[in-house]
Amino acid sequence: MQNEAKKNLLTINNLKVYFNTLEGVVRALEGVSLRMKHGKTMGLVGESGCGKSVTAHTIMKLLPPKLCKIMDGEILFQRRESGEVIDLTKIDRQSQLYRSIRGHEIAMIFQEPMTSLSPLYTVGNQIMEAILLHRQVTPKEARELAIEVLRAVAQPEK
Repeated sequence: MQNEAKKNLLTINNLKVYFNTLEGVVRALEGVSLRMKHGKTMGLVGESGCGKSVTAHTIMKLLPPKLCKIMDGEILFQRRESGEVIDLTKIDRQSQLYRSIRGHEIAMIFQEPMTSLSPLYTVGNQIMEAILLHRQVTPKEARELAIEVLRAVAQPEK
């Protein structure tokens, strides 16, 4: 399966994620599989409650480990610079390896802007903060990168 994964940026195979609740086990994902090609945009659509957010949160390891568990499957991610394929289900979310991937090579844009962005700070400053957290750059370099990102999406710099 690793050879097949090298053709894709992200390959999810038979992902099963269960939640432990007071009422019992909830099978949130039951056999999700998908392929995301390099350089392509992919939309994940479906009815409310079908597992779109759980899939994304599982990839990002943002679900609370005490309440949910990956029961089966793999999430194969091909690293940008090395080309190495890593099964994200096998690495600890607090590990240096995962921290070097999340926010730098893979990220999630949350659906609700009022919970994603603070109205107290400019968008540019919030982008700079993320850059400073995930890359070893100076504040000046982070500002230049933030401006570059804003220009790429045709947003004003201020």
